[in-house]
Amino acid sequence: MGLVLQAVLEHVVDPHRCVREVHSGARPEGLVYAETPFMQQVHGGRYDFMRFSHLGHRRLSADRENQ
Repeated sequence: MGLVLQAVLEHVVDPHRCVREVHSGARPEGLVYAETPFMQQVHGGRYDFMRFSHLGHRRLSADRENQ
């Protein structure tokens, strides 16, 4: 079973905490797929906080990758 976060993390105030929670709920062998806009202009007004490059996504998931 996998978990999908599609265009969610840019709207979260603390994406590192969010990703930790997602990973804690995922099975050890489970897949977490996260996708965020990078080149898209701000959407969602004051609830659009940041963008992540592919390296930013790796850093968000570094704790799980190192287990």
